[in-house]
Amino acid sequence: MVASIILSLPGHASKLIREEGIPAEAPLDEYSGSKNCASCHQEIYDNWKNRVKSSFVRYRESMKGSLPIDWQNSPIQEKEIFLVVGKRRKMAFIDNNWKVIPYEYKLKTGKWEKRDGWAKHSYDYRARCASCHTVALDTVTLNFKELNVGCEACHGPGRKHIEGLTKENIIVPGNNTNLLDTCRKCHNSRKNHARELENFKGPFHK
Repeated sequence: MVASIILSLPGHASKLIREEGIPAEAPLDEYSGSKNCASCHQEIYDNWKNRVKSSFVRYRESMKGSLPIDWQNSPIQEKEIFLVVGKRRKMAFIDNNWKVIPYEYKLKTGKWEKRDGWAKHSYDYRARCASCHTVALDTVTLNFKELNVGCEACHGPGRKHIEGLTKENIIVPGNNTNLLDTCRKCHNSRKNHARELENFKGPFHK
């Protein structure tokens, strides 16, 4: 289990912050967002868009249609949902106050599962999970650039790279940093997170 630390955040009660993930390494205006990478890296961008990492977390209002969920036996109401996390095996939900709702929905079985650990701590999703599920999370303000594992989550702030088009202004994991050191910041020893790296042989974008 990865250790946790407690931070006192202005305007927020003290919250648990995991010592993992890739929080903001520069002011948010130094980040450009993944869409701005496509003009030069269209193939890589398209590959990313078709992978779960680009849409694992979604705002409920941006999702078309109803969720594939059995609401008749649901312990929560759909109107509570602000954010949906997960796509293939299960879904978790975040409310309008960024609190993790303590229930998961198993997509294969159509069953709900209560997560007592989540309820105990009343987790703020941004403080507990978003350093791995957003780009450029500011751990003080809890602002971030974009949801999901976008380009700059691993490559670092890209505004100067876009403006100058020089290799010196961007991180290239596996080239100027250790590839797996970058991956392990989120894909650590915790169960499903670690399984993503079990058979990893690279290259980075495939």
